[in-house]
Amino acid sequence: MERDTVERYQEGGVVQFLDDVASLLEETLEEEKAADEKLTEIAETVVNLDAESEEEKASSSERQSSRRGTTMEGGAGARASAPDRGGRPGRGRR
Repeated sequence: MERDTVERYQEGGVVQFLDDVASLLEETLEEEKAADEKLTEIAETVVNLDAESEEEKASSSERQSSRRGTTMEGGAGARASAPDRGGRPGRGRR
């Protein structure tokens, strides 16, 4: 009978240990979910701020270009391609 009693205590200890592990894993999962939500909120805020900043830069650049009478697609400083210069396309200088 003593052997049965010892085995029951051992089994009970294992069950208690596994319950403790399960509780810790559940707690950790909840902490990870909370951290994920916070990080997502931060990331979305930063992305939105970066997008607004890029929009402001683009808008500012467009205003400056329109004041000078040029555009980004080929203003006064744009170089002509070989056919526009009268050269042969696809051949470099030798």
